Amino acid sequence: MTTNLETLLNSLPEVSYRHNNNLNISKQIYQLEKNDIKKFECNTFIIYKYNVLLNSKLRSYLVKIPKKNDIKNIKKCIMFFHGARDLHWEVALLSTNMLSTDFITIYLQGTNQGEFNLEEPHIHKDYGYITYGENFFEIRENTSNFYEDIEYVKLVKEDVILKYKFIDFYAIGHSNGGVFVCLFPIYLPNEFKAIVSHQGGMGWDEWFNISFEKLDLTSNKPFMYFYTGSEDIHKIPCIQAHTIFTNEGFNSKLYIENGLKHTWEKYHEVNIYEYLLQF
Repeated sequence: MTTNLETLLNSLPEVSYRHNNNLNISKQIYQLEKNDIKKFECNTFIIYKYNVLLNSKLRSYLVKIPKKNDIKNIKKCIMFFHGARDLHWEVALLSTNMLSTDFITIYLQGTNQGEFNLEEPHIHKDYGYITYGENFFEIRENTSNFYEDIEYVKLVKEDVILKYKFIDFYAIGHSNGGVFVCLFPIYLPNEFKAIVSHQGGMGWDEWFNISFEKLDLTSNKPFMYFYTGSEDIHKIPCIQAHTIFTNEGFNSKLYIENGLKHTWEKYHEVNIYEYLLQF
């Protein structure tokens, strides 16, 4: 199974994020999670799977390491938060490249109300893209699940520091993950140098709220980058978030790509790397 998947990945052209044409390969990626594979290797990178213990439950994360890099010389780490109904293996293997001589990328795992709900990948009946089950990062701060997700981020970061000795951390979230990371300046102060909300912003949830009155005024405000597209369904929420953070005294940048719909494209990574390397 792994050999076949490796062959597919090595020969795969540029793909569209969660496109239904990728369903066959997504079903093979699903087997990595179903069989609890701890290491996956191909021509250009290695992925290791680790667990942290949270409320008596194991919750995993992935570390993607380029083969050409000497990881001992890399001190910068990106923590990547996927969109709703996605799988961290899918994002690490298929949807993104995230291979850099400057950064190592960690992929975190969403859940459904605190429970990981893995389903064999299929086309979502309402949205038309590949889904692995109703997993996401909680964005409503008035729920216990939200604080569990925040604690999970802290535990993963602590575990990664112990294993790899990284110094500087950055957060990138796409869609639901992009909404989730907007709460980090409040609930994870001083944990990230810069935060990228990729097509997230304020989201669409009427109960979503950023409680700036809870902001620790002694903390350093992370740099904020809102990446959206002219055809993105989250374009207005991203513009709103950029305006709100700017008004709250954050150094915030807004980028609107002409013609871009609500999707992650691998070429975005060059733009994002250039932004993060400033800090």
